[in-house]
Amino acid sequence: MLEKKANPEELYLTSLLLIKKGKIKEAKMVTEELKQDPFYYNLAKGILYFFSDAYEVAVEHFLKAKSYKENDILLRFLAFSLFKMGKYKAALSFLLKIKEKELYDYFLLFLLYSHFGDVKEAREYLHLCYQIDGKRTLELLNRFYRSFIEPSLDYTEEEKKQILDIIRKLKFKM
Repeated sequence: MLEKKANPEELYLTSLLLIKKGKIKEAKMVTEELKQDPFYYNLAKGILYFFSDAYEVAVEHFLKAKSYKENDILLRFLAFSLFKMGKYKAALSFLLKIKEKELYDYFLLFLLYSHFGDVKEAREYLHLCYQIDGKRTLELLNRFYRSFIEPSLDYTEEEKKQILDIIRKLKFKM
């Protein structure tokens, strides 16, 4: 009986599932089976490095994958990796190419435009986040505050309190 060879997309999805379950060793083994397909191999490798916080290596793999094919998943991981590396303009350029944006994409756009001082764009993307899922958006804002604002030495205690008050008072028409 002939053994059916798994197609690259199935192997890639299996690798993602294993990563999500925390089975990194198994995910690496499945990823190695993708070597014959450079797009899925580099995409899967990039995602493995992304979840290991090795963003520079992840970006290298994502860019290799991009030279073969481009899709929203690749662009999303590339944008988020660049954001984590502090390369905000590059992150923005890839994020804007995503065709079917999701809540986290809009939230990252909100953060990037806020960083660049474009209040109008930032507000529009925050509003889109609230339209998709207001409760989750508030959770993301609170997590952002706790992770970046609260521990920062760039803000006085009074400024931190003001930012937190703004987050708590945010209300949008749903």
